[in-house]
Amino acid sequence: MNSADDIVILKPKKRNPLIMICAIIVLSVDAYLRFGLASMTSQHSSNSLYWIRCASYLVTWVLFVGSFVYIEKKHQRDGILKLTPIGLTKGNTLYPWHEVEQFGITGAGLLAKKIVYWNVKKLSSSRSFVNNLTRVLSGYDVGIFAKNYEIPAGDLAKMLNDWKVRYTGKSSDIKYGRGYGRDLTKKELLLIGGGLVLSLILFLTYLTVHLERNRMKVKANNQQIQRTLN
Repeated sequence: MNSADDIVILKPKKRNPLIMICAIIVLSVDAYLRFGLASMTSQHSSNSLYWIRCASYLVTWVLFVGSFVYIEKKHQRDGILKLTPIGLTKGNTLYPWHEVEQFGITGAGLLAKKIVYWNVKKLSSSRSFVNNLTRVLSGYDVGIFAKNYEIPAGDLAKMLNDWKVRYTGKSSDIKYGRGYGRDLTKKELLLIGGGLVLSLILFLTYLTVHLERNRMKVKANNQQIQRTLN
């Protein structure tokens, strides 16, 4: 958090790259299963279609990593909050205080992550098609995950609301939506844990079967080559 006189800047924290690392590992293992083992036989390595498929997969891998990096940079850029006497700026969009109807807090998804949101007036200059769509889908115009700023949702909503009250001179209450303060039940934790374990078992089963099939193919090809040489 940075502040100077009547300006406060909140920057989102960098997201955990664990998801990208896991995805890269999965893609790399899949690439090895598809092309690495097949390249052990001259039948595949000399096939032009095999190399075209390898190149296509490499391009897909590069695009995936590039997309993740782009999304992360966009998250950092568009997630910056700037509070000034004029209004609240998120990314490149200014929401003047007098055009903000209300701030609120709600939960999102099964994990009930806390979202601080705000609604803007219908005739607001900052209103866009995305705001209208978000309102239909979620019930609010703009929302941010409080966790991204390492500030409790209640404190973040109060900070934004206090700025609105200060520069509009009108009192305003924070709205508490569905999911706020909700904790996961034991049943939900078991469902999540069971789903993760089942996914891991299915992946390991797929990996084992795929490896065995490729091993048998390589063995059969090697036997065929041996018979041809003899």
